[in-house]
Amino acid sequence: MSSTRKFTATGSSRWNAAGYNHSVTVTNACDYAVHCTVSTDVNPAPVSVDLDAGQSRMVTTFLDAPGSGFVANVACSR
Repeated sequence: MSSTRKFTATGSSRWNAAGYNHSVTVTNACDYAVHCTVSTDVNPAPVSVDLDAGQSRMVTTFLDAPGSGFVANVACSR
């Protein structure tokens, strides 16, 4: 069995009138559905997302943050 990670996660922040919105885009490259949890160092409360094979989804983890930087933590399982 391969332990190769078959999902990607990319963090981004976008400025709005009150601060930065932090988002993480998770992409499932598996040929089966996965369940993922997404959190960040700015917002450690996990957000759950289910992804079908080949699906991507953007998850907003924080609204109106004072800074743009954050580290995403993503774990996915079958």
